[in-house]
Amino acid sequence: MKFINYFFALIILIDSSVVNAQNSDRTSIPAFVDSAVKDIFKKQPVASITIGIKKDGKILFEKAYGLANVELNTPATVHSVYYLNSISKMFTAIAVLQLVEQGKLSLDDEIGKWLQGYDSVKTHLTIRQLLSHSSGLKDYEEQDWKDNYKSFTLTTQQWMDLAKKPPLAFQPGTSHGYSNAGFDILAMIVEKASAEQFPGYIKKHITQPAGLKETGHFLAQIIVPHQVSLYDVIQNKLYRADEWGNDAYGSGQIHSTIDDVLKFQDALNKNLLLKASSIQQMRQPLTINGQEYAYGFGTRIVKFPSHTGYGHTGSGGGSTSVLHYFPGDDLTIAVLMNSESYDNSKYPSAPFIANFIEEKMFHISAAVVKDLPIPKDEIQKYTGNWLSPGILIYQKNGQLWVSRGTNDSTRLFYQGDHKFIPDNNHSVIIDFQFKDGQTDVYNVYMNGNLVAVSKRKK
Repeated sequence: MKFINYFFALIILIDSSVVNAQNSDRTSIPAFVDSAVKDIFKKQPVASITIGIKKDGKILFEKAYGLANVELNTPATVHSVYYLNSISKMFTAIAVLQLVEQGKLSLDDEIGKWLQGYDSVKTHLTIRQLLSHSSGLKDYEEQDWKDNYKSFTLTTQQWMDLAKKPPLAFQPGTSHGYSNAGFDILAMIVEKASAEQFPGYIKKHITQPAGLKETGHFLAQIIVPHQVSLYDVIQNKLYRADEWGNDAYGSGQIHSTIDDVLKFQDALNKNLLLKASSIQQMRQPLTINGQEYAYGFGTRIVKFPSHTGYGHTGSGGGSTSVLHYFPGDDLTIAVLMNSESYDNSKYPSAPFIANFIEEKMFHISAAVVKDLPIPKDEIQKYTGNWLSPGILIYQKNGQLWVSRGTNDSTRLFYQGDHKFIPDNNHSVIIDFQFKDGQTDVYNVYMNGNLVAVSKRKK
C-alpha cells in the first residue's frame, strides 16, 4: 500500500468461541478455518477470501470463498489471480540478491553508480539501505502519486524521475521508514545491472525456475486470465475499487494465485532462487544502535513465543494479501483478498486473518488489554498529527482515539507507562517516547517486535 503501513491495517473480530472450540491438529485446523471464514461472510461485506496452508511439505488447507467478480457472480477458486501488492517486494529483493550472488551488484553500491540525476544526498543511498527501508527516503509525494497511479504508460525514465522527488525523512542508516519509492529504485537498478526489463527478469529468473505458471509482473489494465475484480468497502457496502494501474514497479505489481504463492515459498525454501546464505540475509533483522526492527531485506519478520516467521504483507487498491513462512514449524500461511476497507475498523484484512490462524496453531492466548485512566496532565501530549503512517490522534471524553480519515476511528486503550493498545488490533503496542516532558516520537510494536517509528508532523 502506498500511504498506510500494514500494522494499522484493520483487524477482523471473530467470535472467540470458535477459537476455543477446536484443537490444532490436521483434522481440526481445516474445520476451524472453514468455520471462521464462513462466519466472516455472515457478518461482513466481503468479495472473496482465498487461503492456503502448507505444513510439513503437504497442503493442509487450500480453499477459495466468495466471488472473484461480484457483478457476474463468478466464484473465486484457488486459481483466481490476485494482486499481491507489497508481497512483490520479496520478488524484488530476490532479484537484487541473485545479482549480488553473480557479482553484478554489491549491497554497498550507491544509487549513483547505476542511476543518474539524483541529488547529492540521494545518489549516495545504498542498495542495502533501500532493501531494509533504512535509507530515509520517503514515499512518493501524495499528489505525484495521485497524478500517476492510474497510468499504464510510465516509462522507466519517468519512474526514475518520480522516485527522485521524495525528500529524506531522516539521515540514512539511522532509522527505519517504509518506502515504496526505494523498491521502485531497486527495480530500475536490477534493469541496469542485468540489462533486462524488470518484468522479463522476474519471469526468466524467478517465476519460471519456481514453476509459477499463474504469476507475473502485470499492470492492472492488462487482461490476465482468471484475474479477480477489486472492491472497496464503503459504508458497509461493496463498490468497485478505483483500479491502480502502473502504480508500482519494484514495490508492487506482482499478480498470482494462492497455489502459486505456496509454490513460490517452496522454491525459496529449496534454494531454487537463492543460496541459503542469501536467504539468511533476507531474514536478518535491521539493527540500528542495538535496536532490532522486524524487517530484513524485502522481508517482514513475525515473532510469536517460540515461533519466528518471515514473509510480507500487502494492501491497497481494493485488495489485501499476506505470505508467512515459519521455518521451525515448516509452516506456510497465505491469504489473498479482493476487497478492502479504509473506513471501517471491523472489516477483515488478509494479514490479520493469517495472524488469527497463526495464534490458533501456536496456541497463543489473547492479550490482556487494560483500560487505565489517562493522566489528565499527559493526555494532550499524545494528540496531534503523526507521520508514517499519516494518522490523527485526538481526545474525546477523556479517551484517546486514532483516525486515518473522517469515518475510521479506533480507540486507544492506555496500558500505563505511555503505552497504548488499539481496540482494533491487540497485537500492536504504541509506545510514546518522552523527552524533556514532550513527545515527538512513538514506537510501534507488533507481537513484541519493533515495526516502525513514527514522528510528529511539524
